[in-house]
Order: sequence, then C-alpha cells, then structure tokens
Amino acid sequence: IPMVLTCIFYGILSYFNPLTSSQSNIASEIAANYNLNFIVFLPAMIILILPFFKCKIKLSMAISIIMACFIAIFMQNASATDILRSLFIGYKPDFSGEFADIITGGGLISMFKAAMIVLTASTYSGVIEKIGIFDALEKLIMKYMAKLGKFTTASAVSIVMSMISCNQTLAIMLTEQVMR
Repeated sequence: IPMVLTCIFYGILSYFNPLTSSQSNIASEIAANYNLNFIVFLPAMIILILPFFKCKIKLSMAISIIMACFIAIFMQNASATDILRSLFIGYKPDFSGEFADIITGGGLISMFKAAMIVLTASTYSGVIEKIGIFDALEKLIMKYMAKLGKFTTASAVSIVMSMISCNQTLAIMLTEQVMR
C-alpha cells in the first residue's frame, strides 16, 4: 500500500511538474573510467536473486562483496590496498566530475554513527522489555487486534511508538516487542 500510494503521489507530481532535459556527462565518465560488461553486474544480481532461493542475507552479502572485490582486482585494475581502503574508509575515484561526486563515500567508518544508533536503541529496547513497561498494553492490543485486525493494530502501534521514541530504529524495535 505505501509503495502504490508513493508511486501515485510522485506520478501526479511528475505529470504537473515534468523534468526538463539537462546535459549530463555521467555516461561518458563511466565509459571512460570503468570496464563495463555483464560480469560487473553479478554482485548486484547476487543480492537480488539469492534471497529468492532462501539464502540468508548475510551469506548473500558476503558472496556479493567477495565477488565485487575479485571483479575490482581483475577487471577494474584495483589493488588490494585500494579495495581495503574503500571497504573501511570509503571509495574515492581517481577522476572528478558528476559521477565521481555521486559515488564518492561509503565504507564501514561512515556507518559508525548508524551502528551506534542501533546499539543504543537495542539497549533501550532491552531495558524497556525487562522492566515490563508494555505488559499492561497486552490486553488492550489484543482487544484491538480482534476488532481491527493485526495490520491495522500494528500500524496504529507503530505510529504511537514513533511518537514516544522519536527515533526510527527504536520505534521499529518497540513496535515489534509490543506486537509480539
């Protein structure tokens, strides 16, 4: 439902505010700086396809990363040092331009803040669960689930948890706890 509503919303916006064409050098930058063929798309294909075969996402990601590293070394002429630097501190291309600006960044270090948010939210979630703050809500939620259904109740609970927690990660974790 959210995806359909979003598509309709942006479809209406684009109809009344069409994009005007602008000159872009992105395609020529990619062609000039990278060796592109079907093989370079395999890591992305792995991430998209393996979950359909019930492969765990961590394994899919590991296979995709390892394959991408081999492709970078053997097809894009990257060194092992370049790959390690990109994995940890982010990618910085040797060229400049629109495309270079788009692909610069990433790396594990850039995810430190997000990891700390998840760690903190997990801590709060664990404390709240052990204290039993939401135990009293169980009967009320069961009553609403019987009347409105699980989806509607979960949607309402998620809105309330978002207002209480003021943090997306904590709201998701609290909603899961309450609905469990």
